[in-house]
Amino acid sequence: MTASGGQGTTRTRHALGATPGLVRVTYDMYGIPNRLDCCYKGVLVASTGGLVSGTGTLQWAYAPAPGDPAVCLIVMSAPNSGTAWVYTINCPI
Repeated sequence: MTASGGQGTTRTRHALGATPGLVRVTYDMYGIPNRLDCCYKGVLVASTGGLVSGTGTLQWAYAPAPGDPAVCLIVMSAPNSGTAWVYTINCPI
């Protein structure tokens, strides 16, 4: 799944499926810094740790127990005007 946007805060839920494994998020914040946070079950599992520009990759181990939600939440924080960003999240296979 790929998402993109501009200035503001964007919250997007992504279905992960039932298969455990590594979730990888690749991003491009281009020249104006933004922040990406990924939460699972209300817990921050991966983050840029602040405003960053350029490209990068975040990853975290997804190991759902029976009855656990199969979705994560990505929060993009883009406070600066003229900004743009794009990310792709890859579910475990």
